[in-house]
Amino acid sequence: MLITPSHTIDLSPSIRKKGFRQRQISNSNTHFKQALYRNSRVHRITLASRLRESKIRVSTWNSVDLKLVTELGLPAQIPNSQKFPVSCHLLQLRHGQYYAFSQTNSIECRLSAEEETDSWCQQTTTSLPIVSDTDDFFSFQSGSSDLVRLQFKVNGTCDQEFFIQFEPYQSERDRLYSKDKSPLSLCLGPFQLCCQESDDLHVQPLVMWDGNPKTAVNMYRALPLPREGHYILFQELWDNGTPGKLWDSALVMNHVFNTLAEVDKHYLCGRRIMDLSAGIGAIGLTIAQTSRINNIPNPPHIVMTDLEEALPLMKSNQQLNNIPTTEHVAIQRLAWGSSYDINHVLQGGHRPFDYILISDVLYNTKDFPALISTFRQLVEKNRHTVIIMGYKPRGLKQNEEDLFFDECRSHLRLETLDLESFAREFFDNSPSTDKKVAFLKKSRLLQLTGVCLYRITHKKSKYRMTHHLSNSRGSNTPTS
Repeated sequence: MLITPSHTIDLSPSIRKKGFRQRQISNSNTHFKQALYRNSRVHRITLASRLRESKIRVSTWNSVDLKLVTELGLPAQIPNSQKFPVSCHLLQLRHGQYYAFSQTNSIECRLSAEEETDSWCQQTTTSLPIVSDTDDFFSFQSGSSDLVRLQFKVNGTCDQEFFIQFEPYQSERDRLYSKDKSPLSLCLGPFQLCCQESDDLHVQPLVMWDGNPKTAVNMYRALPLPREGHYILFQELWDNGTPGKLWDSALVMNHVFNTLAEVDKHYLCGRRIMDLSAGIGAIGLTIAQTSRINNIPNPPHIVMTDLEEALPLMKSNQQLNNIPTTEHVAIQRLAWGSSYDINHVLQGGHRPFDYILISDVLYNTKDFPALISTFRQLVEKNRHTVIIMGYKPRGLKQNEEDLFFDECRSHLRLETLDLESFAREFFDNSPSTDKKVAFLKKSRLLQLTGVCLYRITHKKSKYRMTHHLSNSRGSNTPTS
């Protein structure tokens, strides 16, 4: 989504020579490299080095060092022919929500020129050499010298707080049908625009989610909401392990939910939804915030759960977006397999859950029995509950994946979903539904991201399940 005032630069190979280095890959470690990069398709724009000041001077060029990494934080491998036009624009916190900045402020971005100084980094920038690479791709190294140095200049009213968003120059709707693998955007801030001389600026400590003061600018993922110019911000904590990151399956599910809200903003009215193992809270908080900005009179009831140690970051993201804890939004502890936790969550509502959403949780085979036990307990409480799971094959071997899916099928009914089938779960079977979800047939989002979607429900009878598996054998097992 390109929002003005903004500025666009092109990180194509012909332009980005100053910021990228190709990497020599020997044949001896090709197999290991392929294992690390398995199914790595949606890259992330991230900060290569911390920014030192949260206050910047109006109409002054400042530098920021960016790099591309994979979903797992590894240096991204980019083909020579790949182009990543990136736009930069401003976000503002107003009335408790994040908006594209008004026309009173604007931002300009450019690739840093050689031998040019800026107000933050009082040193010359140098071009990075291009090294011949037989594998014919660019690789963003983790070292400080392998990066793209951009410069930005903010013009407008002083003493206003704002965020800077670096994102692919492509609308969300275009991305749905695109063949490109555009990276996930990066949001930096908060900044304050000042009019005094830069020598008089003082570094303002910023408070991150753990309450410890930081002098560096914070990094966020700002995702568009299904209302023009509205965003929701998430902070990741990579040191928190898998619960501390925004994973691709959550991005896919959020994208579909946003698209359906544009078609019918009331489609989740009154539903009771659990975001199981919610991590940073991306799915549950996005649904809750979408209901807020659309002023839904009977919003869905959202309960987000995870391990105790994962809850502080989730609650911090809730506070970051000013989403109040009400009867419609709650965060609770739920450890897989714990009957006590499951019963405690279920007793908190007046009726059972309609949907249980879970994304990217298959990492450790030792956890599979507890996860399947959780599924079974949840659907036994209400046999009409539908579990929708997003899974992206990564490090698990085929036999390890089969271990989970075979055991799951022995107790529950498991079906694969395409995007259209996923969308139909939330609508009735009326003729109008066909018009609402038909456009998803053209989407290549699952192919581009490598994400698989599954529907898990109560197993009605042994005969019916056996008959279903015999007719769909091979189609329900995720491929490597």
